[in-house]
Amino acid sequence: PNCVKPCPKIYRPVCGSDGKTYSNECLLEIADCLSEEDITKVHDGPCKPNCLKPCQEIYRPVCGSNGKTYSNECELEIADCLCEEDITKVHDGPCKPNCLKPCPLIYRPVCGSDGKTYSNECLLENADCLSEEDITKVHDGPCKPNCLKPCQEIYRPVCGSNGKTYSNECELEIADCLCEEDITKVHDGPCKPNCLKPCPLIYRPVCGSDGKTYSNECLLENADCLSEEDITKVHDGPCKPNCLKPCPKIYRPVCGSDGKTYSNECQLEIADCLSEEDVTKVHDGPCSR
Repeated sequence: PNCVKPCPKIYRPVCGSDGKTYSNECLLEIADCLSEEDITKVHDGPCKPNCLKPCQEIYRPVCGSNGKTYSNECELEIADCLCEEDITKVHDGPCKPNCLKPCPLIYRPVCGSDGKTYSNECLLENADCLSEEDITKVHDGPCKPNCLKPCQEIYRPVCGSNGKTYSNECELEIADCLCEEDITKVHDGPCKPNCLKPCPLIYRPVCGSDGKTYSNECLLENADCLSEEDITKVHDGPCKPNCLKPCPKIYRPVCGSDGKTYSNECQLEIADCLSEEDVTKVHDGPCSR
């Protein structure tokens, strides 16, 4: 056939499917015409050196990050070398069909359940589609570094400050690292069921019997629900600082000015510190009824 044709003397290199670089597309077309095998343009620009290598003729399909299935890993490595885009192995086995979709070039990072940060939610959905395991969005924004770590497969449940029960403390620490909200251990053992309730975003501080100030009474009730010990409202308004202190376990009753009997003077002092009103010792011994 009349393969030879005049080609312009310009250098716009293209990479052929035979692994050779041609000075322009016209010269590649001539080479394709002369060759017994099809030679197609892989991409603009010169080929990467030494891309082609012998591969075993075995079918062990792998899924590439471009959504294409390759016959084996060797074939994927050649494609990665020849093509302009980076192609990595996502998993063994063929890709799911019609999986990838075009994504916008915007940076709105999201954290995936695989511990990886994706530039936007669309890219995460593509990764989920390609992956053999489910990948879901944990939260907006990049993942905290090195969140995932090996945990022992033991069941020692702990209750988190978000009302969820975790299999063990290691699992809670991973959740705290991955999630936007801070998650702390409230107590050992599972959380009480259906414990937490939504609270209004208002600041009406109350002082709890655990010496902590809560932004409103609803949050105190949630803390009481999660805690193994009872937490009650001592008074409206923030707690006085550093009220709680260790008291001796002795019974030397004193009568307070609020008409209550305290086990000892130390307990009365704590009540005075926590209370909005002054509580003073009226006399030693229990109050008269």
